[in-house]
Amino acid sequence: MDPIMELANSKGIPVVEDCAQIHGAKYKGRMVGTLGTISSFSLMFGKHHATGGQGGMVFTKDEDLYWKARRYADRGKPIGIDNAPNGNVVCALNCNMDELHAAIGRVQLKKLPDITARRREFAKQIAERCRQELKSVRLKEEPADCQGVYWFMIFECNSSLLKVSKEDFVKAIETEGMPVCPTYKHVPIRMEWMGKYMQQQGWAMDGRYELTNVDKVDDMYFNCGLHEDYTQAEADDFIEALKKVEAAYLK
Repeated sequence: MDPIMELANSKGIPVVEDCAQIHGAKYKGRMVGTLGTISSFSLMFGKHHATGGQGGMVFTKDEDLYWKARRYADRGKPIGIDNAPNGNVVCALNCNMDELHAAIGRVQLKKLPDITARRREFAKQIAERCRQELKSVRLKEEPADCQGVYWFMIFECNSSLLKVSKEDFVKAIETEGMPVCPTYKHVPIRMEWMGKYMQQQGWAMDGRYELTNVDKVDDMYFNCGLHEDYTQAEADDFIEALKKVEAAYLK
């Protein structure tokens, strides 16, 4: 983030931090979500910090952006505007959170440190066993100056050591009961709706350009679901599944 912020600040470009899956993580001792101009968190079910079925949060140190966020979250009401006219001042959505979801969120927030600690401990165990017991798979670990929280585990697959593609390798792992997914390739420029949207804009551009690094990374990694209540039994099951499939497909 430091190089990103340095470049953005030099050009006067605001930075939006997408913190949808990284509640409680740290970058060089600083909390993720406090580094950019504004940040957004998803609080839907399944996240480290949830408010129930759905929810979200926006954080910023910029007071002007704060009031704008309030207005856009509450049907465009003139919140924070002195001597504002009656009625709405901007076209906006209704993203207000009710008291019940807020109450759930307050309780869950107190649990967040323990939730992330248990996820980190499980991931640490998986990473160590991958290094010791597998040849083609490694858990993607956090940089030395960062502290991840593992919404899911990202595995690096060295397909050059295998007789099959990464996709076939992951499908075989899935049949062993491990909750894996071969790709996380959500690339807006390649989605049908984005193409249609772009053609309606004055800045329409051809989206059929190469995304070399995106494709390279996607060919290397797969992910696996993770929950803080996983125990030694789940760790053993995961490693055994990986070992079994690797033994079948290793060159």
